[in-house]
Amino acid sequence: MNPNTDPIKRERTVQVVSDFFNLLETMNIEQWIDLWTEDGVHHMPYAPSGFPNRVEGKTAIYRHFNVLPKTIKRMAFVDRKIYPMLNSDQVFAEYRGEVEIADTGRPYNNNYCGLFQLRENRLVSVTEYFNPLVFIEAFGDTLQKV
Repeated sequence: MNPNTDPIKRERTVQVVSDFFNLLETMNIEQWIDLWTEDGVHHMPYAPSGFPNRVEGKTAIYRHFNVLPKTIKRMAFVDRKIYPMLNSDQVFAEYRGEVEIADTGRPYNNNYCGLFQLRENRLVSVTEYFNPLVFIEAFGDTLQKV
């Protein structure tokens, strides 16, 4: 059997991506960061100005996401659809984020899709697409703090 099409490995990949969302929802960044490889990269190609469109390395990803418990009051990823791909180290996901910003109480509700790439059961690359206009509307002048 081709190791890139192993159904057991595919199930593990789907579980890691599910854990990615579940741990973010509980803002358990300490456990969440363990899902990543040391050389992991989080891509956000449509990020608005003032927000990074690429965060490289586990340490940088941790620093970027470690502020969530201070800036976000509530976070949920609803309507999740996780699509295993032919390569068992990849999944594509569609999801909706429902977030309440701590400082302003404003909602940040956006639709996302993402490509998740794993290596040895750890995230090596996450490419996340979202509407930057919705992001700017929600965060407004607090964008530099995120």
